[in-house]
Amino acid sequence: MKINVKFNRNWLYEGGGIHASSVRRLVRECAQKYQDDVSVVHQDISECVLDFSSNASGAALSELRTIVAALFGASGNIDAFCTISALDNAEGTAPQPAPPQPPAEGAPSVRAAAPDPAGTPAAAAQEPPAGGKIEPTAIERIDARIGMAEFKALCHEIAQHAPRIIAGGTQRFFFSESYLFSAGRGSGYTKSLKQLNDLLLETGLFDEARSIEEFELPDPADPDVANALAKLESTLQRALQSPRILSLDLSLWRRATGSALLKKLLLNLFETNRRCLIVFRLPYLEQDELKQIASDISDVMSVRTITFPPFTDTEIRALAEEELAEYGLRMADDAWPAYLELVNAEKRDGYFYGFHTVRKVLGGIVRNHELSAAAHSDNDNVITAQSVLGLVRPNESETDSTQELEHMIGMENIAERIYETISQILYARSHDVGESPSMHMCFVGNPGTGKTTAARIIGKIMRERGVLRVGKFVEHKGRDFVGRYIGETTPKTTAICQSAYGSVLFIDEAYSLYQEDSPRDYGQEAIDALVAEMENHRDDMIVIFAGYPDEMQRLLDANPGLRSRVPYTINFPSYTSRQLYDIFQQMSSRHFAHEDGFDKRAEEYFLSLPESVLSDR
Repeated sequence: MKINVKFNRNWLYEGGGIHASSVRRLVRECAQKYQDDVSVVHQDISECVLDFSSNASGAALSELRTIVAALFGASGNIDAFCTISALDNAEGTAPQPAPPQPPAEGAPSVRAAAPDPAGTPAAAAQEPPAGGKIEPTAIERIDARIGMAEFKALCHEIAQHAPRIIAGGTQRFFFSESYLFSAGRGSGYTKSLKQLNDLLLETGLFDEARSIEEFELPDPADPDVANALAKLESTLQRALQSPRILSLDLSLWRRATGSALLKKLLLNLFETNRRCLIVFRLPYLEQDELKQIASDISDVMSVRTITFPPFTDTEIRALAEEELAEYGLRMADDAWPAYLELVNAEKRDGYFYGFHTVRKVLGGIVRNHELSAAAHSDNDNVITAQSVLGLVRPNESETDSTQELEHMIGMENIAERIYETISQILYARSHDVGESPSMHMCFVGNPGTGKTTAARIIGKIMRERGVLRVGKFVEHKGRDFVGRYIGETTPKTTAICQSAYGSVLFIDEAYSLYQEDSPRDYGQEAIDALVAEMENHRDDMIVIFAGYPDEMQRLLDANPGLRSRVPYTINFPSYTSRQLYDIFQQMSSRHFAHEDGFDKRAEEYFLSLPESVLSDR
């Protein structure tokens, strides 16, 4: 019995292609479930034909619906994105592909595969090999990736235009355009180069297979940089003799792309290149900086910018689903929030490596799942929430945010100041007062005065009032933003800020960002990058700086651009001895019963504390 399973292309490509690997996942699941009782007659990006033996054919139709619903969390309602039907023809020929449906708004356009110069479609349907499996084309493999909408759009454009380029003999003009890929760590840059190389071979723009050559330009601060560039140019000229992709990492040159030395190198490459595709690599940067770099390069050669944005939570989940499916595992619906919390925790130090971090997190989760399964002699392939929660710190209280703030001892005046600040922000956002008001704040006070707790609550309140989309609390120390070498600080700062979009970014010991007596420190670069983020995302992120009063004053005095973007300052006084006793009573009574006389002795102790202790740092 042959069954056709067809997914809606709009659904496949929504959210940057998070469902693009659905056919592969379904085929893999069926192979594990039915083993020798199923074979693949046809498979492409949106549909497959499965041939079930007589042993499995009886319930195959209904079971396939159940499998699809389980794989994609549809709770049995799959008709909106998938059709499953038995084939009427005895031969079981794979159906002809339906005309592509227009993609959903914001998704990459889906084009028919481009024909080769002789008029034969490059990705034409082919008879399945003896094993019953058709290998996906280069463009299908690219479409199956998660995210990367701009890269996918570029590849579809190349596939569409390749026949005309080859027929007209205009390859030289095609290769005269270079590309500027802005991609963070773990974004799939190297894999994207390989798939782009496969596409160029498959479309005939490359007439032979050659290895991709990747180069990192020498440090522009090196006194011998001119000689180093000359040696690199000699190597590049040899590489240009054969068709291939050349990748040049410009990370160390971000502040020097207007340099005459660099432009001389690029000009020589442009004049010599005939058959190579040149790709410049940079970290994921803010658009203004990226535009300036592209402008500097375009003085010498045509350049097109392709960005690889950080993965969204939806895409991070899809990456995990795909990875788990490779091993016949899936995660229960109620486990996903804890998984995302683990991934977000990995971002807090500014070092997030995309898919590599996802794989690292999944490693711990799978180990917990296997230990639990072994202890209970359980062969279930569903990872439960318990296996994930064991790796997560306890969640914050889910009590009403307003009550939470009001119940904090000694915070009455602070609460009033916070409500006043929130009211000012809400008023400015609801009335036409010109540009969006800055919402950033400065919390000053000694350690242990409630600054962190208050900042957490502000995030919740702002989310409840509709000011922030997410309302998460992202906490960092000031030095977390500062890199260890040239070229690391700005991408690191940008990555931290990106993790806090729609939320509160709390920077403790913020004064440590700026070290006036250390000329080799990159703190000022971190502040500059942070100020740019605060300005560009002033209506979608609240940055709260926290620290000692005097040190915070010096930080703001030394950076006028920072001061002008932090309109709200809230002072957190040290607790009185009575307030400390009340806090102690509140905390201890939650967990312990007190003996007779305990409360009086505790009160006497706290009330006897000298003022010097209460106000000490």
